[in-house]
Amino acid sequence: IEVWEDYFVFVEYYNNVTEENYLEKEYRRRFKEYRYEYHNVVEFPKKERLSTAINAISDGDSIYFRIDYPIQPGEQIDVLLNMPSESGFKEYEKWAWWDSNWDYCMDITVDTWIKNYSYKIVINNTHFDYTHANTTGADFRVVNNSCNENGGTVSHYIQNWTKDGDTAVWFLANSQTQTSYSLYYGNTAASTTSNMNTTFIWGDGMEDADVTDWVVVANAAVEATDDTDHQELVKYWNYSLNYTDTAGGAAGDIKHTYPTQTGSILISYWVYI
Repeated sequence: IEVWEDYFVFVEYYNNVTEENYLEKEYRRRFKEYRYEYHNVVEFPKKERLSTAINAISDGDSIYFRIDYPIQPGEQIDVLLNMPSESGFKEYEKWAWWDSNWDYCMDITVDTWIKNYSYKIVINNTHFDYTHANTTGADFRVVNNSCNENGGTVSHYIQNWTKDGDTAVWFLANSQTQTSYSLYYGNTAASTTSNMNTTFIWGDGMEDADVTDWVVVANAAVEATDDTDHQELVKYWNYSLNYTDTAGGAAGDIKHTYPTQTGSILISYWVYI
């Protein structure tokens, strides 16, 4: 591959090329007459073969490429390979990295997919190198295709982040037929896009007093006997929030007195396991 201008990639290909015969003049000829300049476009000009002894590339042949590019230390470029065929140039999209600002990618494959369903990924240090990711997982991105394939991001939510145990990441499958997704990471400058509300039909971290997205079915006053601050947080039966016992009570004792009721009563709740 020869690069004549900043955004122009020229591919010259031969089969049965070795390090020794690559240095021969026949393989080193430079096609300066094809110095076209494009911007973000990979183009391959037509050319005559150098020798009739050089055959077309066949399945299973080994092909050697060389890239000359004026790249600076720390700079990254994306190289997409096109190969000529009888019908024209064919782009091998599997060489297309989703975003060159991300250094690493891990494939995710599940046998059965349900559209608009949230799936859970569990990673740990037995198969994941935490040193390659942001210290909080803020650079995690889930893409709706395999690594090295074109795709777009889907919603994800990091439920917990730990280097010493299992890290749980949920993502929303946006296709009923898509069986391949990928997890990109390795960008220290990335900001988190983890979002519970876009990954699940509904979500609440139970860590504040905001219950505006809850549906009120019936309210019943609760008499709080614990610290004053918590009296404002837990006021009605249908408010479900994290609770920290500040009164030093026994496990399970939340220091509240609830009203009594005769007859039947329906109680529903979420349980996190």
